[in-house]
Amino acid sequence: VGGVAALCGAIVVGPRKGRFTEDAKQEDFLPHSVPFTVLGTFILWLGWYGFNPGCVAGLHTDMQAYTAANALVNTTLAPCAGGLVAWLLRRYVFAPYVFDVPALCNGVLAGLVAVTAGSGFVKHWEAIIIGALAGVFYCWSAKLLTKLQIDDPIDAVSVHFRNGMWGTIAIGFFGNPKEPFGGNGYFYGGDQLGVQVVACICFIVWSAVWS
Repeated sequence: VGGVAALCGAIVVGPRKGRFTEDAKQEDFLPHSVPFTVLGTFILWLGWYGFNPGCVAGLHTDMQAYTAANALVNTTLAPCAGGLVAWLLRRYVFAPYVFDVPALCNGVLAGLVAVTAGSGFVKHWEAIIIGALAGVFYCWSAKLLTKLQIDDPIDAVSVHFRNGMWGTIAIGFFGNPKEPFGGNGYFYGGDQLGVQVVACICFIVWSAVWS
């Protein structure tokens, strides 16, 4: 929802002055404070440890405690994978081909966004895959927006829209009905994937209309 609103806002407001001109100095549009970027990322990450396990809404039973603990671990694994993948991609695949700390931070946030929907219900190795792909999708989306000359100063679209969509769809792939957490994932013979895709379409349309 927030990612779609960010995209609509970026399109309506337009790029910052000089952002995509031929003589633009791209260093003028870089984050002004890397330490504050890292600090903000860690503050958000810390908050996610309350958000994801807290969605269990209680610790009255063993299953609730187990689900909350699973969410806690996955909220660590997915952002680590996302941050590492984004960091390496910016160094070896995407310009500016450096170890980009802000990109690492956005990769962490991308992993957090992507794993949120299924944090209590996917296995740890599945959370790592979700997070790693979130790092890929973040880098690819940021590059695409630049080519389309859509100015997204904090990569909110790439982090929240692209990976919110990926995280919602990922639930349709994972989730074993034979496991204690349940699920109806495509990889386990289920048909939840179609439901998740339809949900994404509904969220996008609703958010775009109201934005």
